[in-house]
Amino acid sequence: MKHEADEFNQLWQEEGLTQIRAILHVTSHWMAIPLFSLFWFADILYYPALKWEFLAIRALTIPICLSVNYLVKKINSFKKAQALASVYAIALALEINAMIYLISDPGTSYYAGLNLIAIGSLSFIPFTRKFYAATAAGIYLPFFIIALSNTTNATELHSVIVMSCFILSSVCMCFLIRDFHEGTRKKELRAKLALSSEITS
Repeated sequence: MKHEADEFNQLWQEEGLTQIRAILHVTSHWMAIPLFSLFWFADILYYPALKWEFLAIRALTIPICLSVNYLVKKINSFKKAQALASVYAIALALEINAMIYLISDPGTSYYAGLNLIAIGSLSFIPFTRKFYAATAAGIYLPFFIIALSNTTNATELHSVIVMSCFILSSVCMCFLIRDFHEGTRKKELRAKLALSSEITS
């Protein structure tokens, strides 16, 4: 029984490593860089006074993507792959949080960018619950610190509370999607092991 559990755990980690490698390879590919850069046009429309500062921040996406694309090829551990994926998501979120800090408006809609990063990372990367929680905290905690430190009246506090509801909904939705994927993946792996055992018998 213990042998079967160990075999399942090993196969689960190998599948997880393969999946994370594939996701990070696609999202950190050089083609992803222009996609991130396109949002600079939104910066010009909404905050033209900060367009050059925002462009400098968005340009950090280039070394981040190139570094992740290089490192993901070297990783051969499920735990390290999760750590890299978590750092990658948090690094991209820090760019948006830096822009939110420069805007100094608790009600800015730029928090939606954090939701996009959360949906992309928390929904599809097979994080364990510890890495899931750490990644979610790394994405959103700086935003709450910045937003609450800039809140000066009840109206701004109301905006932060409303955004918190959307953020909480996004995290819950991501968790449900992740849980569904993990449940399906585990069923497939158990079926694969059962078939392998039956063939051996």
